[in-house]
Amino acid sequence: MNFDKCTKSNPPVVSSGLTMDLPAFDLMRIKAAAAFLGWSVSSVYRAMANRGLPARRLGERWVFSRSELYAWVKKQPGINLPTES
Repeated sequence: MNFDKCTKSNPPVVSSGLTMDLPAFDLMRIKAAAAFLGWSVSSVYRAMANRGLPARRLGERWVFSRSELYAWVKKQPGINLPTES
């Protein structure tokens, strides 16, 4: 990935292999996604399997889009993101 010409209006993009490409700065790995949600890593895996938590494989790793996680949480009844203090 070439970052030489990256700007906020032209961010680096990682191909997800699915229906869309995501800016690299929007992606996080599973531990970061768990911290973002305020859950354990095992709860994230469970939500991926049972509740449709959006995730993608990038090589051998699972990656999550911060914006997709935020949108997913907003649609789920009874789930709120932790507040920052």
